[in-house]
Amino acid sequence: MHAAREAAAAFLGAPSWREISFGQSMTTLTFQLSHALVREMAPGDEIVITQLDHEANRGPWLHLRERGIEIREVALRPDGTLDPDDFARQVTARTRLVAVGLASNALGTVNDIPLARRLSAAVGAWLLIDAVHSAAHFPVDVQALDADFLLCSAYKFYGPHVGLLYCRPGLLDRLRTDALRTQDPRAPFRIETGTPNHAALADRVHCLLGGGGDAARAGGLGDDRHRRLRARGGAALL
Repeated sequence: MHAAREAAAAFLGAPSWREISFGQSMTTLTFQLSHALVREMAPGDEIVITQLDHEANRGPWLHLRERGIEIREVALRPDGTLDPDDFARQVTARTRLVAVGLASNALGTVNDIPLARRLSAAVGAWLLIDAVHSAAHFPVDVQALDADFLLCSAYKFYGPHVGLLYCRPGLLDRLRTDALRTQDPRAPFRIETGTPNHAALADRVHCLLGGGGDAARAGGLGDDRHRRLRARGGAALL
């Protein structure tokens, strides 16, 4: 399990394994994260989502309307891209979170994440990136993206059906997550509920990502990621 976290950290460009949490799926982790983030919000606070996003990065936030959170949506243009002017209009002083996909599962559109980061940072909002549909196709570097949260699913790059969550260092420890009393209260464990799929995580995820990146690279995941994985000294593929 620890080796799988280290491999996932290298895969996503995270500073260490302490920023990587596992879950049943990206959707499940997003719901769990929404439960924690809403505890840091007040009625009238806003979350910005987009019309281009997968339902897994829309539904968990739309459900927070019942808690008094305002949901604002960035418009989709006829050419399949998000309207940058509308994006700027939707982010306001009340925005607490901007949730956007790195790439669209339906159209393949690669979104302007630097714009999303600039707009969210200007109002002190968190930036959450759904990388499910991009992690299998090009390198993802959470530090270069300056993401507060990033999620993806291992099955998209030939791994088991488990979700991966990156949280900016120190951020998860400040959130009030749903957890059993017996759960380790530290990051990255504090958002992981129940018993993880140890066999799948320790075997498939580690083999795919921790073997120097050979399997990931064979799937077209990029030389930069390959170099990062080699530097971490991953185990040989089985």
